[in-house]
Amino acid sequence: MSRKGDKGGLSLVGLRRNALLGLLVCALLRGALLLWIGIGDPGTCVLFALAGGALVPRLIGSFEPFVQVMSVAPDLLALFQLSDYVPSALGRESSFALPRVGGRRLWAGEKCLQLAACVAIYETASASAVLAMMVFLSGAAPAVLAALLLPVLQCVLLDFALLLALLLCANLLALGRETIVAFATVAGVHVAALLALAAVPGDVAKSLACWLPSARGVPAWHLSLCELCGNASDVAVDMSLAVSAAVLLALSVALALALIRLVRGTDLI
Repeated sequence: MSRKGDKGGLSLVGLRRNALLGLLVCALLRGALLLWIGIGDPGTCVLFALAGGALVPRLIGSFEPFVQVMSVAPDLLALFQLSDYVPSALGRESSFALPRVGGRRLWAGEKCLQLAACVAIYETASASAVLAMMVFLSGAAPAVLAALLLPVLQCVLLDFALLLALLLCANLLALGRETIVAFATVAGVHVAALLALAAVPGDVAKSLACWLPSARGVPAWHLSLCELCGNASDVAVDMSLAVSAAVLLALSVALALALIRLVRGTDLI
């Protein structure tokens, strides 16, 4: 049903050591995107390395599927790293952990919180890697970085909400089928939605973006974020970042409740 889980862990919250190391590698790859896209002004760096600017093709002037897929590659690797977090833990810990924590519902809820902690670690490390790479390569002054603090925090919040929803969906599917199938389904639908939105005419894309959770989770689709990064473009959508984050977090809660319900009904024999 899932990849064999490792036995290492951090005693503080029970997170798997290998999973955390994998997430830190993904975060470093996020910072390395700056080497690939080239260094412009700091606002542009944040827009493309953290906010997903490549997913809005009219910001880069063309529809380039390879560029757009590569821009989300670190997130996809993080999704793959944790797509069987709950199923593999269920296989490892069910015989001794469930009675101790008072039942499957509490156990599954704890695993959902651990997933949220993993995403928070990954997003914080990603933002730190991007800012560190920006300073190293372009010599951005502290005052410039301070001015970008708000858009960076907004990117972290929105990315957190989107990746958490994707992870919960993948783990939910992985309880009933092979992990690779669950990952491919969630990642495939997510990437297909982003590429389809990037390929259609601008007016159509702007009308559809607010209805797609995948687009809601891309900061660069939000006009206010583009303006904070110094790119007051008319290709982004005038939708609220706060509403997008609330929608994705509500979706995450619904997925977590569904996952908890499914864990309670899973046959462990």
